[in-house]
Amino acid sequence: SQLSNVDLNKSFQESSVKFLFDNANSSTLDYFVNKFKVKKLNENISALKNSKEVLEYVSKNKDFIGVVDLNWICDPTSDIEKMLNQIKILPILNDKNKIVIPNQETIADQSYPYVRTLYLHSFQGKAGLGVGFGAFMTSDIGQRIILKSCLQPYTMPSREIQLKK
Repeated sequence: SQLSNVDLNKSFQESSVKFLFDNANSSTLDYFVNKFKVKKLNENISALKNSKEVLEYVSKNKDFIGVVDLNWICDPTSDIEKMLNQIKILPILNDKNKIVIPNQETIADQSYPYVRTLYLHSFQGKAGLGVGFGAFMTSDIGQRIILKSCLQPYTMPSREIQLKK
């Protein structure tokens, strides 16, 4: 089965589904609270200490929807992979009535509805550590790190292949 934006919004407002987030102060929880205009958290929206605990809990308790970042499920460690074998990734019915799951492709084509853009602001005023970090993250190597983290880089790192006879 899948959920639509309307279903998720209703679930957040009416406490009909139990949601589990990675941290009470996480940006993921804040994103969903703001997106669905939740005025007050209810007993069915809770948080643990981190994403690993969410995956562990959801793998043992099927009546919860765990909300974690994509990079936790895209390139898991061996212990996380065992938990993921017990978990189903919930497809979302987007605004165009297309069923999508979170992955790099649905982030890139913006068909997955819950995507956040990462901005890097530097107010340093001179060339220093902040400017250097920004330059690194926008470089080919920095964009490759983002790609390997199962996120969508702003520019796709190039790859040259030489074929020899």
